[in-house]
Amino acid sequence: MKKIILIVMLCIGYFSSMAQINVSTGIDNTPSHNAITLGTQDSKWTANAVPAYALEFNGSTSVNYYSPYWQPTPVTLTNAQWIGPAKDIFNNTPGNYLFERKFTIPANTSSFACNFSVAWDDDLVPIGSNTIQLIGPGNSPVITIPVTRSTTPTAYYLSAAITNVVANPTAGVWRIRATVNYFDNVGGFLVSGTITPIACKENVSTGIDNNWVLAAGSPAGPATYVVPAYTPYWQPTPIFGTNAQWINASPTVSNDIPGNYIYERSFTSNGTFATDFALAYDDDLVSLELVRPGGSVISLTSMVVRSVTPTVYYLSNTISKIICNDTPGVWKIRATINYYDVLGGFLLSGNINNCPCDTSCKVSLSVGGLTGSPFACGSTLNLKCATSYDFNPQLTNCSSNCSVIISATVKDATGKVPSWAKNFVTNHGSGGLSIPNNISGTFTLTYNYGINGVACGTCSYTIVIGCLDCKCKKDIVRNYPLINIPTFPSSSNISTTPSTNWFATSNSPQYYTSVPGDSGACDSGFVSMWGNQVVGEQITQTGLAIIAGHQYQIKFAGKFAGATQTNFVRFRFSANTVTGSYGVLVGTNTNMGISANIYSTTNYATFTLPVWTAPANFSVVNINPENDFTVNDGNYVSWGRIDNVCITDVTPGVAESGTDISNATITETKVVKVSASPNPFNNSFRISGLQNKAASMDIVNMLGTTVGHYKTITEGNSFGEKLKAGTYLLRITFNDGTTQTVKLIKN
Repeated sequence: MKKIILIVMLCIGYFSSMAQINVSTGIDNTPSHNAITLGTQDSKWTANAVPAYALEFNGSTSVNYYSPYWQPTPVTLTNAQWIGPAKDIFNNTPGNYLFERKFTIPANTSSFACNFSVAWDDDLVPIGSNTIQLIGPGNSPVITIPVTRSTTPTAYYLSAAITNVVANPTAGVWRIRATVNYFDNVGGFLVSGTITPIACKENVSTGIDNNWVLAAGSPAGPATYVVPAYTPYWQPTPIFGTNAQWINASPTVSNDIPGNYIYERSFTSNGTFATDFALAYDDDLVSLELVRPGGSVISLTSMVVRSVTPTVYYLSNTISKIICNDTPGVWKIRATINYYDVLGGFLLSGNINNCPCDTSCKVSLSVGGLTGSPFACGSTLNLKCATSYDFNPQLTNCSSNCSVIISATVKDATGKVPSWAKNFVTNHGSGGLSIPNNISGTFTLTYNYGINGVACGTCSYTIVIGCLDCKCKKDIVRNYPLINIPTFPSSSNISTTPSTNWFATSNSPQYYTSVPGDSGACDSGFVSMWGNQVVGEQITQTGLAIIAGHQYQIKFAGKFAGATQTNFVRFRFSANTVTGSYGVLVGTNTNMGISANIYSTTNYATFTLPVWTAPANFSVVNINPENDFTVNDGNYVSWGRIDNVCITDVTPGVAESGTDISNATITETKVVKVSASPNPFNNSFRISGLQNKAASMDIVNMLGTTVGHYKTITEGNSFGEKLKAGTYLLRITFNDGTTQTVKLIKN
């Protein structure tokens, strides 16, 4: 025998609710939710996208269920009835039927709560899964709900209750969905119950409804009455924002029996909430308590600071207490007020907040293998490619243990989550993060934390990933490693004289072989420049052959070197047929590409720009630093250092056969890195890094005069004893013609 039944029974929340949504099958749209006439279509529920019918039993217009196997209908309280794709229970084509109903979750909803029971005949799909689904708007994840099937009196009665609570739901149209397999011609589907959206804030003020009562033991009650404020002593009412009013045991003031009056109001909660109210009373407060569903209490009495001005009968301080992971169910606010004469009253104004936020929390992030842990919000994390890190975010300084990290994101400059970070994001930014090889750039890591699944605080970190790629094949520019760039005599300023090397075309960029803490990315030598989008320094190379329609890939090594108004630099590449223009905003240059923002001041990283297709033939390439500013003001520029510029023709069919015009010096320099130590020196220095290669050395002063020549040098030998104090350049020439230059200072 085959019976299919699905019953979702009473979706009733643990919280004070907004308007409940009766999602039962086979009911009308009136406030009473009456059972519809059998054999007519349900206006809300569909079967395979077509309105479903309230089922008839063998043509009967009064029986809606397959007796004696199915759950009898209409279901008490909800009036739910069986539905199906055809009018009659016995008139179905075997197959899968997708039953679905839409419902709307309003804005300001902290959660919605269900209390389902389900029965089905024959099977839920996937077969044997015993699951139904809740589907949110847009890209919300599908929520799969397991169902424990009934066994008595038959398998086609209500299942065990489902009490799922969906926290922090996306506002909009949701769907209940169940796919039922009919393996013969008998089938049906039944949902009985409600969806209960829970508002973030519930107004629990006195005098706005009939929810405040006097408990047993009070001199009067249980009803309470709204009374006017006792002028001029009491807080005037109603209170703006909450409409709170004074209440009393009798409808008039000055007519009470002295004694202790116990005022109570119930609210429902999942056990995590916050109080957000103030109170006033006449005469005295005996106690203020939160009463758990089991009857035990949480005292708030000591938190109350009574008003002093204009009188003691005005509202107190705000009572703010977060209750975390406590008992779900019906709670009470209980205030015991002592009337020591015939005049008394009670006033409470405020809310129970089901979306509380602990504003005292801070995120502390420890990263295994990274110096400086733990890191505070706003820190920059300098990571390396081809490396794995262990992330451990923690919330500190919270006033309660309610707050948790509920999500994390990692986004690149375009706002997308990189593929290598997706598992890390799924794990809420905790655990291992493996950076693949050849990944460079700047990313934003953001942690969201809150209570009850509702985010109320964020913490962001800048991740700068550095990955040095020192290889460059078939470069179309000369002097890829940026070494031996001509400068003005006795200066680090790059020459403005056009040459086959790099030269300056805007202001005075500098070339250095090394400075304290920086000797370049992959070799000795780099260029330092400043700029923004309209003013700055620029280097240029001419005599190039950039061909219209060809595709070019640009990569370089760079680092941030400082600024007064921002914390990054980026480098722009542009093309032209003539020299003289700066950048692309104020000049006539054609944009080739711009790097991501560079934040690291400690390590060089290789940055690869998107492939650029040349719109015309060009012979000039310019490089300038910039930031987001567009003012001609030196206070609004960024400094950057650039090295190892590689521009490659990657046009299909051309890249494989292109010619590398990088000279032999570049190739050699990428392998051998010579240094002098100590530097500065007092008496003598030694050369290291020759790697057993034969070389000669010239020592040149800042006037360009050679003051020392050594035909053969070897590591370990001492040099410079006869030099005067000053700055020198060591020009080391290897037997294969390649050279290197090292800057040297004698004290």
